[in-house]
Amino acid sequence: MPGALLPLVILVEARAGIMLLIGWKARIAAFMLGGFSALTGIMYHLIPGMGLEDAMVQQIQITNFMKNMTIAGGMAYVFAFGAGKWSFDNRAV
Repeated sequence: MPGALLPLVILVEARAGIMLLIGWKARIAAFMLGGFSALTGIMYHLIPGMGLEDAMVQQIQITNFMKNMTIAGGMAYVFAFGAGKWSFDNRAV
């Protein structure tokens, strides 16, 4: 991650993670975290991993790419179905 974007990335990940944890606007948080995970997986693991000579390093990059896609899939589930019955989004008013 470029140094200039690092504070913004930390802020977005921390805020969206807390939102997801407590279930407040969880669908928005899941969309942001899933999109971020998919983009970083492609930009920092898949594309650089394709041109590597060392097979072990390439395998590590592909494993990290698959990890990011798994996280994005989990976030897609939360985006589609919501945070659950005990979340702040579903509490009785």
